[in-house]
Amino acid sequence: MQQRHVALLRAVNVGGRNRLPMSDLRAIVEGLGHIEVETYIQSGNVMFCADARRATNEQLAAGIHHAIAIATGLDIAVLVRSGAELADAVRANPFADPNLEPSKLMVHFLQAIPSAEAIARLEPDRFAPDRFEVVADHLYAYLPNGQGRSKFTNDYIERRLAVAATARNLNTVLQLLHLVS
Repeated sequence: MQQRHVALLRAVNVGGRNRLPMSDLRAIVEGLGHIEVETYIQSGNVMFCADARRATNEQLAAGIHHAIAIATGLDIAVLVRSGAELADAVRANPFADPNLEPSKLMVHFLQAIPSAEAIARLEPDRFAPDRFEVVADHLYAYLPNGQGRSKFTNDYIERRLAVAATARNLNTVLQLLHLVS
C-alpha cells in the first residue's frame, strides 16, 4: 500500500551551505524507488509515495540520508512524516490562535520524543517573549519578533533535547500538508 510522505532535510540551501539543488534531491529520492516525487521550495522538502508496509519513517529517512551522502558527500539530517502524521502535528499545535501570525510560529520536527529531563533543560524564561511547547516529537515555538531576531534556535534545541531537529514555519507546514493530502 503506497502512502504519501514528506522528508524534511535540516539546513539545506541555508546561508550558502549544504547546497543541494531540488532537481538533484528529486532524482536521489526517485533513485530509491519512491514514486510521485516532488519538492517544495528550496529548503529541503520532498514529498513522495512509499510502501508503508515495507518501511518505517526511520528507515525511509535513513535511506534518503544515505543516498544523499553517497550522491553528494553531504551529511544532512532527514526526518520523515506521513501525511497523517503531518496532519496530527498541525492539530496538536498548542498555539492555534487565529490572532498569531503563522509566519512567526515554528514547528520543529524532532527525530525522537525527548525525555522529560531534556525538555526541562530548555529554560523557557530565558527566551521571553518567545514561547514554546514540546508535544510528542514536535516542538512548537511562537516567536513574536520573528525567527531572525530570536535566540531560540534550532541548534540550541538540538543541544538541549539531544535529538536532531528541523524547523518550518506554520505556513510551510500547511502547504506541505496540502501537498501530501
